[in-house]
Amino acid sequence: RDDIELQGLRAMDSLAGDHDEDAVSGGINVADDEGYELEMAPSLDAAEHMLDGEEADDVMGVTQFRDGFQTRTSPLGWMNSHRRAILALFVGLMLLLGGTAIFFLVHGGSGSNTGNSSQSTWESIDRVADQFAAGVSSTPIRENMRLFSSVAHLAGTAQDRQQAEQVRALLLEQYGLPEVEIEEFEVLLSYPVSASLAMVHPVRFDASLTEPPVPEDPTSASLSRAVPTFNGYSASGSVRDAQLVYVNYGRFEDYELLRARGVSLEGCVVLVRYGKGFRGNKAMLAEERGAVGVLIYSDPADDGYGKGTTYPQGGWRPEYGVQRGSVWTGNGDPLTPGWASVAGAPRLSIEEARDSTRMRGQPLPSIPIHPISWHDAQPLLRNLTGELPAADWQGGLPFTYHMGPGPTRVDFEVQQSYEVKTIWNVMGTIRGELEPDRLVLMGVHRDAWVAGAEDPVSGLVTFLEVARNLGQLVKGGWKPRRTIVLGNWDAEEYGLIGSVEWVEKHAAELNAGAVAYINVDMTTGGDRFLPRGCPNINGLMRTVTKQVEAPSVAYKGPTVFDSWTIDGSIDHRMQKLGSGSDFTAFLQFIGISCVDLRWEGEDRAEGIYHSIYDSNYWIENFGDPTWELLTSLTQVFGRLVINLAEAPVIPFRFNEYANDIHVYIEQLQILAEELDFTPMYEAASTFSKAAIELDSRADEMAANLDKYTALEVRQLSDRLMRVERSFINEYALKNRGLYKHYIFAPGRYDSYAGEAFPSLYDAIRADDMVEARYQIQLLAGLLNESAEFMATV
Repeated sequence: RDDIELQGLRAMDSLAGDHDEDAVSGGINVADDEGYELEMAPSLDAAEHMLDGEEADDVMGVTQFRDGFQTRTSPLGWMNSHRRAILALFVGLMLLLGGTAIFFLVHGGSGSNTGNSSQSTWESIDRVADQFAAGVSSTPIRENMRLFSSVAHLAGTAQDRQQAEQVRALLLEQYGLPEVEIEEFEVLLSYPVSASLAMVHPVRFDASLTEPPVPEDPTSASLSRAVPTFNGYSASGSVRDAQLVYVNYGRFEDYELLRARGVSLEGCVVLVRYGKGFRGNKAMLAEERGAVGVLIYSDPADDGYGKGTTYPQGGWRPEYGVQRGSVWTGNGDPLTPGWASVAGAPRLSIEEARDSTRMRGQPLPSIPIHPISWHDAQPLLRNLTGELPAADWQGGLPFTYHMGPGPTRVDFEVQQSYEVKTIWNVMGTIRGELEPDRLVLMGVHRDAWVAGAEDPVSGLVTFLEVARNLGQLVKGGWKPRRTIVLGNWDAEEYGLIGSVEWVEKHAAELNAGAVAYINVDMTTGGDRFLPRGCPNINGLMRTVTKQVEAPSVAYKGPTVFDSWTIDGSIDHRMQKLGSGSDFTAFLQFIGISCVDLRWEGEDRAEGIYHSIYDSNYWIENFGDPTWELLTSLTQVFGRLVINLAEAPVIPFRFNEYANDIHVYIEQLQILAEELDFTPMYEAASTFSKAAIELDSRADEMAANLDKYTALEVRQLSDRLMRVERSFINEYALKNRGLYKHYIFAPGRYDSYAGEAFPSLYDAIRADDMVEARYQIQLLAGLLNESAEFMATV
């Protein structure tokens, strides 16, 4: 009966599936009990045979959305021009109704199942995952590491295009993925032309602004000439005879300490150290306070000899090491904020992209910004005077730090070329068999500031090893329940550009059918497994990590689950997602549940980050000498993808989300005890009750699949998938660019970190109690709406 039912659903779907690439998701719609249409799976062979191999005409009408489900209406003239499609619908309905009638005749009207018991289904998923895991090998991981970290491949360059072609060839020709393509976008990038820095008072000093090669690292000689030190999207400009001010880490609280001491940054060049926040936020805060230039240096206390032995004898940043990186706080192409940067798309001017209002609080920088080594920073710091505002402003150089202003004065110039360049995303697809319109996405970026062995190639090689073993399963006849989409993004380093543009282009179909997105980036950062992700995936992460053996170098064993810890405490809850990698658009723009996988640790030797020393030599000697970190993470990665693609009931549970929401409210109340948070607490309680009921329904259905029809399983899974969508509200966040998730957002002053209830937090931090009270009411209302959505099953 279920085979006949499935054929009926497939046949009906031929009306809207593959015949219109611009359709939101390509599925047929079955009316729910309120007369709205719920999307079913797209067309497959059954429908094609019924249409005698001919493609149906487009039957899509106006697309609407209600409760997160896709609904469609059709124009009145539809019926006469689509007789063959109507015939297909009729045949499909007859098959579906016939299958149902046969089932009731045989089973006496009892419930219907999906063809398998719950036990056999889960055993089948575990067998697939175990088969995948058995094929994971460090050999292709090592080979791909050497291949992709051998040359610099800055976004938009010929080397970047060459590596896109290499990834495509691996996925399609060697790994056997059935569908692989390169998708292009045209985006604004900046490239270094020249830079200079000199101290002109009280003594003369000319900074080198270069990274010399080291004999032990065979690639460092060529890489030292490949990409000069620079900060992406710095404005071009020159500053003459400007006073220097040291601002510690350039955090909001650091600038507030300077303001409290009466120190003005107007007309000054700021010297700020890397660490404890995103470099773009450091520069943005300096510019907002009147600085005319920013120098960002790597202090040895943070990632140099203060942490351990420096490169090449150890893994920490050497004297001349420089951290490149973007200094724009936005995401995506700066000239097409909110729409895809395809060929011929309308674009802002660069001047418009520097307007804060137009860019929703995330403009391009308007002042010159440049990274320097601690070697170049040392004489600048040594000649400053003035007491430090706090003891933690002292860094690791062997003298007492001072904040200035002056007497150190500098000449400083940066010239960059802004160009609209083509970038290349490599996209692979493994079509699902039963729910091909439901998408499980996995991704990693490819571009690097130089060769990027740790960032991003350590992530790329795990992505490729997952792809290789998924390809082996496909060659063996495996077809996932849901479609798996593999994305190898370009231009991530400039501002997550490749993934953001792809999400903007495919937003409708992602909204309709994306289940989850699993991201990797830098993966070899230490001995502790520290994933970040949405709370509804915590349970699945625990299950999967218990199935993977921990590396011998891990903090604890025997499984990765045992090494999942922060500061030695066992929590097994993923950290909040901020930004800084390609999950951002999926979560913040669309509301797709996300996970970011990585090994980290307090003592991770990441002193080569964004430098010429981020090379295969560093990986083999300091990053992952045994290759166990990368192989274990590959196994976690693959098992997550397989479970999300195969589980009949999507393995999302929301009680932990509800618990976290309550904790977030408590944390905000501590910051503003004078506010009445009662509406939010009451809404959180309602949310919690709905989450418990939804989880209970999902658990019961997953344990008793034979009691439910395929349609009932589909409807509940769709509800689980779309709870995260209910957290998207375009009006809930102010001056946060394109971010729309009202529970989580990247920090306003540290985009790497995640903030909970960001607009309320902003109001409290700004001491705007009127806005804060409004936000409490707004957020309570939104939480109640999300709770109502969960309760409607």
